[in-house]
Amino acid sequence: MLRYRPTTGILMLWLCGDDSRATHASGRVALGAGVATLENWCHLFPAWESVVKESAMGWFRATEWRSRETELRPYWQRLIEAMRDCHITPIGCVVEPRIVRLLPKAKAYFWRLFRPTVWEQQWIAFHTDPLSFSLTWCIHEGLEVLRAQSEDQMAMIFSRTAKLLGRYNKFEEILSLMPRQPRMLARIGPTTFAPSPRELSQLQVADLVAYELTAHDPNGSPRWQYEALLAIGLRVHVADRARLAPLWEPE
Repeated sequence: MLRYRPTTGILMLWLCGDDSRATHASGRVALGAGVATLENWCHLFPAWESVVKESAMGWFRATEWRSRETELRPYWQRLIEAMRDCHITPIGCVVEPRIVRLLPKAKAYFWRLFRPTVWEQQWIAFHTDPLSFSLTWCIHEGLEVLRAQSEDQMAMIFSRTAKLLGRYNKFEEILSLMPRQPRMLARIGPTTFAPSPRELSQLQVADLVAYELTAHDPNGSPRWQYEALLAIGLRVHVADRARLAPLWEPE
């Protein structure tokens, strides 16, 4: 459960993200997260823990639950319903396989067109990595939710994986080089990397979202879990050729 208590007078929104299933067998890359106020996350905790306890699974880990999907479907549905009832907004970014291969070409294309400064070079290079691209988008979307809910700051908790920790450190490094940071970035509050999602239902929510984003096949039948997330307001950015053009030269 969240143990952080904000300073008196600060209204805090929390973004909790997970990349533990960042890369699907198809080559699709995604980052999933949940966004809510501290109060709503605290409301979710007992409801989530109650369902997990009834399932006899100990905690929610999508890969383990997938192996017993038919048996666990009623509990899976109740977890998503708990997210809805506690006003948890699921968000995520998906980079499709072909874009994963094309992103590195964007850097060379931009550098031939412009004369980027040092921080711009690092920013462009950072976004040729699909997980870094997804991280930036999720932070941006979290800040959009923050603005819509009139909160003062957005704190963040992420799963402590080497891939995600390294990318967030690079994100902070690039921000420090910017001559002028966008005003909204000043509203990013404390960022924590939790060692294990087992003790944090918030990161289990993020795991649920991340898994469904990578498992979703846009050319196949949607999983019921993905449709259930859409029904409760999933905000997903799909990085595909149409949305990112023209980031590279025509092939």
